[in-house]
Amino acid sequence: MRELTLSRVKLVRGLLGPILVLATLLGIGYGAVVMLHSLPAHPSVKALSMRFVKSQNSTIADWNMTLIDNSTMTTIMGIVCQANRSSNSCNEIGPTYYVTTPFYIEPGQAMTFELTGVNTTTPLWEFHISFYGWPHDGIPSNEAISLAPAGPTTTEWLFYNSTSNSIIE
Repeated sequence: MRELTLSRVKLVRGLLGPILVLATLLGIGYGAVVMLHSLPAHPSVKALSMRFVKSQNSTIADWNMTLIDNSTMTTIMGIVCQANRSSNSCNEIGPTYYVTTPFYIEPGQAMTFELTGVNTTTPLWEFHISFYGWPHDGIPSNEAISLAPAGPTTTEWLFYNSTSNSIIE
């Protein structure tokens, strides 16, 4: 039987230690890159609420909509339109911003804006919400916000049932 000497223990420890540390660091780094590519950044919004503001006549009214950015990146708002299935069109109804409301939503944040001229003749309303992802660090500048419509848009369809006051996505 061979006896394990102190010099052999040092040699094994000297070789095996750095290899284990390097393998651990490379494994974690590679795993992080794989996870980053498997879960790419994507813009997405979710409607939180709709609230009546005022009536303009028996078929048209103004409403407030609150959205939350439930994505991994800042979202620049585009237009919101209400679909009209009988004429196969989508009429722009917003967003109209309040003085303190920005034109973008950061991840996890919510924003409220007004929809003007919502057609209230049917109990189920279909909205198309257009927005653009801001895949950069920091908030977008006014110039970036004005140039956003030149980039690829994301659109989400939202249905609001006015009789049950519920949002269907």
